[in-house]
Amino acid sequence: MPAAYTLPTDRIDLASGATIRTCRLCGHQGPLNLDNFYRRNDEAPFEDRCQTCRRARNREVARLRRAGTPVRAGRAIATARKFGVEIEFCGATNYELERALRARGLTANVESYGHRTPRGWKIVTDASVLGGYELVSPPLSGAEGLRQLKLATEALAEIGARVDRRCGLHVHHDVSDLSGADFARLFRGWSANQQATNGLVAPSRRNSNWAAPLTAYDLNVLTGAPADAVGVDALRNFLRVPDRYRSLNIAAYGRQGTVEVRQHQGSLSYAKIAAWIAFGQAFIAAAKTGEEIEVAADAPALVEILSRTGALPAAQAETLRRRASHFSGRPVAA
Repeated sequence: MPAAYTLPTDRIDLASGATIRTCRLCGHQGPLNLDNFYRRNDEAPFEDRCQTCRRARNREVARLRRAGTPVRAGRAIATARKFGVEIEFCGATNYELERALRARGLTANVESYGHRTPRGWKIVTDASVLGGYELVSPPLSGAEGLRQLKLATEALAEIGARVDRRCGLHVHHDVSDLSGADFARLFRGWSANQQATNGLVAPSRRNSNWAAPLTAYDLNVLTGAPADAVGVDALRNFLRVPDRYRSLNIAAYGRQGTVEVRQHQGSLSYAKIAAWIAFGQAFIAAAKTGEEIEVAADAPALVEILSRTGALPAAQAETLRRRASHFSGRPVAA
């Protein structure tokens, strides 16, 4: 047997004695075994990527090879997209939050409202939450991004922040690598599954003025880009819509290269926010497969479809199933 190989982030479960590892890409935690982590053979150490992220990498390598792109041995394939969160809250002050974030080692500043991409966490006023604020993250990714998110939610809890029906949660995802064909699949799939997605959010967010469903006009604009065009410079002028208050919003693409998932109600729960981030990333990953996204009958079916792609980690999928059960009143399927 090879010598034990552990990372500084590994921990020992006191009950079982098992080594618990955190995937550096998606944040999945699990015992150090083949069900959770990959290794080449019995003599090799386990990787710091979970099995789900490893399979996603293999699919991306296969896609690149089908497209005729040379893939060198050991080439790093990004399997966790950059993301950014916007957390609306009330019940506490901006300077209280700034101090709590800094106490946890996060760069944080109170700023005026604006669309500048921050280098650290920023706290700004928000017109939709009178007397409240919005916490905006810098671009994040992988396990480090989730670590910072968890610290931010702990800071919000410490100062007594809360959410109400006015508050929303918005997640930006980097989609600068998508082609026109990918965008068409993404927006067609999102529109076709709007009813299923509704089952993952509170009723107040299903036809909200701040996150309305996509219209036929939106789809006509968003699916009209050249299929083989890739990148912000090539697609900027094709991906403009007049109203950014859509459940899936592309208005920031020309400025930041992102698509924004706006539909979720306000939340300060790390588990719920992480699951919603994973949901958006899995939906985008599905759009990049080259096949149309399946139309789901309801929210649990949509979670199952995205789970089958391998892009939705098991822990986040389970959280989403429980949210669907909560909103529908139906028990989680065994």
